[in-house]
Amino acid sequence: MKHVWIWGIVPCLLCGGLSCSSGRPAPSAPELDPQEVAQQAMTLYDQNGDGKIAGKELEASPALKSALDELDTNRDKGLSAEEIASRIEQWNQAGDSLETAPMTFHKGKKPLASGKVTLIPEPFLGKDYARAEGVISDGICTPAAPNPGHYQALPRGFYTVEITEASETLPDRKWGVEIFSNSQKYRREGRYLIDFSKK
Repeated sequence: MKHVWIWGIVPCLLCGGLSCSSGRPAPSAPELDPQEVAQQAMTLYDQNGDGKIAGKELEASPALKSALDELDTNRDKGLSAEEIASRIEQWNQAGDSLETAPMTFHKGKKPLASGKVTLIPEPFLGKDYARAEGVISDGICTPAAPNPGHYQALPRGFYTVEITEASETLPDRKWGVEIFSNSQKYRREGRYLIDFSKK
C-alpha cells in the first residue's frame, strides 16, 4: 500500500476543500488492492463461510450494510468478495485524491444541534487508513482525516459513524457510511445523510 503521512487529528473547520489555498502538499489516498481487501473483508465478516456477508453478519459492519443496496448487484441480500472488490476498483478508477465529505445528521426531520463525529475506517481497508473527526453544528459537518496539507478531506472508504457529546439522546446502535462521491446516494443528495430515526 502507498505510504500516507499521518499528522495528528485535523479539526473539522480548518479548510473548505482540497483547493482552498496554494503551496500545500497534495494529499493522496492509500492505494488498495481490490482482491486483497475484499478477501480481508470476507475473512473478518463471513462467519459461516458461505461466500457472502449477509443477515446478522452485516450487523457487525454498519458501513457495508449502509452500502448494500448499491453493492449487491445480484440482489441476494448479501455481499460477496467479487462485489466488494468491484466497488473498490471503482474507487481506484476515480483517482488517488482525497474527497471532501459533507454530512448531515438528522433525527427524522430534525437536525442534530451539536455533537462530535468520528468516522472509523473498516479494519479490512488496512493500516494506512486513519480516523476522521469533526464537529456537528446545526446538523452539518465535514469530517477530516489527518493529511500533510491539512485539507478538510478523507480517503474513499467504508466507515463506522460514532457520535459523542450529542445534544440529545440517540438510539443505542451504530451507523455506517461509504464515502464515495460517485455513489448513487451521494449523487442523489449532494451529501452523506445520517438519519438516526432509521434502522
